[in-house]
Amino acid sequence: MYNILNFLSGFIEIGSVFYGFSCFGIMGAFCGALCYQLGNIVPVPYNPSIKTSRIFAFAGTSLAMMGLFNSLFAFPSILFLSISLQSSRNMQKKLLFLSEKNPQGSKIQDKKLKRFLRVIGFLFGFCFNKYILVLCAILIMFSSLKSMSDASDMFPVCKKCRLNTLYGVLVLHEIHYFVYCYSMILITCIALKNIFFFPVLGASIVFALSWLPYLLSVNIYRNCDFFIKQGYKKTFIIAHSLLAILLLVMFFCLSQESGRFMWLGLLLWLLTGLFGTTEFCIEGLAKEKGIFDKNEHALAENIGHISGVVLSALIYSVSGSLAITVAAGAVFALSAMTGMIFVSGRNSK
Repeated sequence: MYNILNFLSGFIEIGSVFYGFSCFGIMGAFCGALCYQLGNIVPVPYNPSIKTSRIFAFAGTSLAMMGLFNSLFAFPSILFLSISLQSSRNMQKKLLFLSEKNPQGSKIQDKKLKRFLRVIGFLFGFCFNKYILVLCAILIMFSSLKSMSDASDMFPVCKKCRLNTLYGVLVLHEIHYFVYCYSMILITCIALKNIFFFPVLGASIVFALSWLPYLLSVNIYRNCDFFIKQGYKKTFIIAHSLLAILLLVMFFCLSQESGRFMWLGLLLWLLTGLFGTTEFCIEGLAKEKGIFDKNEHALAENIGHISGVVLSALIYSVSGSLAITVAAGAVFALSAMTGMIFVSGRNSK
């Protein structure tokens, strides 16, 4: 069930964007993305009990069924289902690694499999619709009912976290991606509209492909002598400098009226993961400095996810241009790089 939930997390995330776009246009797409990302407050800072998670699942399923008659109900359904999904997945993960069949040493492989299943979910996001949402809701509700709570999980818990400056860099890093990634999906849909019979399918494929460098290039950094000698700080700075340049070139290409520049911009999008994958440097540096905290790390990521989507919607609503969000991504990448320069030399806990 845990693997199914990992697949659904990617599938619903991208599916909510396509659903909002097909029903309500560009702002609808951002609304769908935000509803899903708000579920990332689980398990940090909000850790609902299994009972509460079941209530969210039931509410999400009920709203999904109402969405069969009115498309607007799908948005709160996605929000509640996302919360229950993250909660159920967190509980399933705990149960998985507490069992004798899954020793702690398998965590690395689990993380790789989790990301792979999410990418597969991205790939199939094109077929998301109001009927599929009901099916997803039933699966999530079944998972929530199947999860077993222990004595310490009787009531919801709000985890208190205080972000240090290094995790502030992580927030900026996450914002840089989420401020433009959904815009790129929409740009791809629009670009393919006149030349491809099913542009949503093409956008799903391209988005999934854009994630392959994130999955594959981490090993390059970890095994390359040059980056090993540079250490986490310099590797992060170098990668984000190149990332900012790449995003600015993408912005230039996407801003041109020429179709050739448009396709070049989409091609460059596939390369951003080569440099964006250096998020691992923040975790590595935090561990070196003795300030790593799993909850604080997760909270910083969640803040970045939600803030990035909100900023993306605001930037588009003001500018009327999806390409501007790519330039914003470059600005936040540079901000993360600058932040790393200032915080890496001291313990900022």
